[in-house]
Amino acid sequence: MKISPVTGFNYYTKQNTKIPHNTESEKMQNPMLSPKNISFGINSFGDLFSFVRVKANEERRESRRRQIEKTIEKVTNDVKLVSEKLGIPYDEAGELYGKYIELGGIKPDETGWNKGLNNVVGHSEEKLELIKNVVSPIVLMLKNTDDEQKIESYKKGVPNGVLIFGVKGAGKTFLTESLFEHFKTVAEQKNINLETVDMSEYTDSDDDEALVEFIKNTFENAESWDGKKHTVIFIRNLDKYVQSGNENVLTELAFQMTGAKDKGITWIAETDMGAYLPDWIFSPGRLNYAKSINNLAENEQSAMMSYFWAKLGRYDKSDHEEILNYCKMNAITLAPPMFVQIADNVEKRLSELDKNYKDEPAYIAPVTTEDVIKAIIDYSHEQEKLPVDYYGSPYSNPETERIIWMKMGKYMDSDEQHS
Repeated sequence: MKISPVTGFNYYTKQNTKIPHNTESEKMQNPMLSPKNISFGINSFGDLFSFVRVKANEERRESRRRQIEKTIEKVTNDVKLVSEKLGIPYDEAGELYGKYIELGGIKPDETGWNKGLNNVVGHSEEKLELIKNVVSPIVLMLKNTDDEQKIESYKKGVPNGVLIFGVKGAGKTFLTESLFEHFKTVAEQKNINLETVDMSEYTDSDDDEALVEFIKNTFENAESWDGKKHTVIFIRNLDKYVQSGNENVLTELAFQMTGAKDKGITWIAETDMGAYLPDWIFSPGRLNYAKSINNLAENEQSAMMSYFWAKLGRYDKSDHEEILNYCKMNAITLAPPMFVQIADNVEKRLSELDKNYKDEPAYIAPVTTEDVIKAIIDYSHEQEKLPVDYYGSPYSNPETERIIWMKMGKYMDSDEQHS
């Protein structure tokens, strides 16, 4: 079993398993339709149809397995990424990676791809750093609760505030939600005293007094630090709190964020506003870890396509290179939130072509290049009709990143990456 929260896939593999040399197109022609392959006591057309339907469904399952394997191959090798990022030998990187996974990774369920950060396709580097710098320190601290000296030592690495920012539409919200879910699953699987609180009740109500009370209660109810317990609070809609401009609301939020770690709290949030967030948020006593999220690399965009079609159980006959070239020519980046809608569009149209027999699939329409490009075009046209509602930063992501590091008191050259 390999557990890979960096690639976004948990999967079971047998090292000696060999993939047949038949091409997918050859297999989809279903050689079982040949008379010599159907002489197994089939005496009626109904028997024949049932036989073919069962075999076709087996083909679909095999096709899905192959799509997942192709996806895994397309995504950056985990250990190689650690090696390059830290500038250390491959073997040493493998040992470090194993420790990250042991501490902050989660085991797959039977489907293998719907838990925490494992549910995020792409963003390999970002996920690895979140495992290393955000999840693992908390797990390490809570796994050593019998040693007071170790607790104090590990506590130094625990973040009190985590901010995820970056280009609009790159998948920051989904990544942050997945990180929050990751904490829930880690707590269950590793049997540690870690609680999670979803602070999601922000409203546009004029009752600012109630909102102040909500912020206060959320944080103070989590104050139970005894060296053996920790709480992760997900501040949804951080931008709305800031944009509200209400002095009492912001003062309470700033007060509760201050020294959160000493209260046994780590807060996490994502933002579209980036460099426009007020300076008080970036105080070291409130925020001490920020991560920039960029658009997916091309290999990750390709992997994302494979992932979605495999997850939907559709045979992928699309040419990824042609699709990505079309996107490049039209200045389109296939970010996950966008592709979710594109995949839904494709699925709705293809499902009309599907055929069932006795409530079971008899024919499942495959995904073609034309299907995907048409869905991208339709999506782009729909976006053009929407009113402009963008309050994020007009700065480029590197410029936003530089401003944020400066606000946090971390200066960096334009070509230096924050880690």
